[in-house]
Amino acid sequence: MTTSPHSGELLILVIEDEFQVLENTVEILELGGYRVATASNGYNGLEAVRREQPDLIICDVMMPKMDGYAVLETLRADPQLSLIPFIFLTAKADRTAQRQGMALGADDYLTKPFTPKELLATVETRFARQATVNAQINQAHAMIQELKQTSRQAQGNLERSEQLAQLKEGLLDQLLTQLCNPVSSINLAISMLDNAQTEEARDRYLKVLKEECQREMQLLKEVEELRALLTPEKTAILQRFKLLQS
Repeated sequence: MTTSPHSGELLILVIEDEFQVLENTVEILELGGYRVATASNGYNGLEAVRREQPDLIICDVMMPKMDGYAVLETLRADPQLSLIPFIFLTAKADRTAQRQGMALGADDYLTKPFTPKELLATVETRFARQATVNAQINQAHAMIQELKQTSRQAQGNLERSEQLAQLKEGLLDQLLTQLCNPVSSINLAISMLDNAQTEEARDRYLKVLKEECQREMQLLKEVEELRALLTPEKTAILQRFKLLQS
């Protein structure tokens, strides 16, 4: 009898009211390497599910007080328990009973009497399918997290772009004011130079013109340097070191 590589980590709950069937089922599963919990009726089975949190449930259909259909219906209505794989175990071989179980959400159906090979094959197939489903769920969760991260990055880029636009607008207003000041001084110096009566006065106004022209050239150079700095990446660095206000 072969065992699954991870069977020792998996817990199976068997809900069965016939003692001999329960004992045989437990023995086969344990020989297959699985951990097994048991319950002898539907009520105790539900308590065991909540207490043990099994990886798979094998449940008889025909039981007194609460049958397997009621157990399955209760589990599928509970969000915390609804995804546990569920295999019906019954002496009924008719298709009506099988359809009823599948309609309630059973994952598989095993008819008594069964061989050890049939039981273990059914269990292993169900675990393999569940592993595939879990992998798909994990992949979906990873994609959702990646999309959230991308969304946060996009939002951050948008906010930085808006901050950059505001910074550029404010700095542009300041630069226009500063650029206008030398121009006004230059115009005034030219006017005074035209009306200068002495050589000394002309020299003084020429000096003012040179100084204001140099100031204007320096401001234009600073504008060019600032334009190179105001990219989204460099703005973020400047803000990080508090060289610019956000």
